[in-house]
Amino acid sequence: MFLNYEPEKIEKFSNDFLIATGVEIGVCDENFKRLNYRKSGANKYCVKIQEKEERRLVCRRCDRELLAQCKAEGRAVMHVCHAGLVDIALPIMYDKKIIAYLILGQIRTQSSFPTLWERALFSDDDVENLKVFYDELPVFDQRRLESISNVAMMMVKYILFENMLKPKYDPSFDRVLAYIDENFDKSPTISEISNATLVPKSSLYKLFHTNFDCTVSEYINSKRIDKAAELLLKGDMSIEEISEKLGFSTQQYFSRVFKKLKGVSPARFRKK
Repeated sequence: MFLNYEPEKIEKFSNDFLIATGVEIGVCDENFKRLNYRKSGANKYCVKIQEKEERRLVCRRCDRELLAQCKAEGRAVMHVCHAGLVDIALPIMYDKKIIAYLILGQIRTQSSFPTLWERALFSDDDVENLKVFYDELPVFDQRRLESISNVAMMMVKYILFENMLKPKYDPSFDRVLAYIDENFDKSPTISEISNATLVPKSSLYKLFHTNFDCTVSEYINSKRIDKAAELLLKGDMSIEEISEKLGFSTQQYFSRVFKKLKGVSPARFRKK
């Protein structure tokens, strides 16, 4: 998906958040590419860790794992990185689709120096210096960490409200998305969508690949599964009834698609 975004606003927003909270913040697109590149250098601990390329790669891998989890679950997630610091990722949603991510990181929550998961990458001198730099980091207790998370959730809404980020669509694509929103439970075919919106089938394929990096049917399935998740949480319909309501040919096929997109079966999702 192409994004219209304002880098200057994002940079100012990032700097203000850092000054106000002491927490690094970044904005990534749906492919996990960073949209702001500011590096404060204030966190000597992370600067020391990332001195070498192989250690920077470990940090990037850790960030991508967090963002991938956020993408799979469609909600804010938190983990402890390989260096023992807490990172938080939040999805930025537009029209119920994730278009970008907010990632907060390098938060110290424990007093003792952590055991580095990738210890083989560090010399004894590195570890000794890291301990000094780690002890300089402020400690965030659980209450403060929760407050930071709550503020970050408000910031997601602020980013959208200020139009710092929004999808960049072909005008004809709006007609297509509106038609699918109204008819996804009927599982419309490519031909039906094309005839109803006057957009050629070849253009439909290109539009969805360019904007969502998926096929038309994959997009329709994602809409159906999002609606299924909503109905599962309400709890007044059986899984079989939900499957039929959303136009799946069989309950088995519905369960297979649901698990692929949500990571768990419909029954497990409802139970959780």
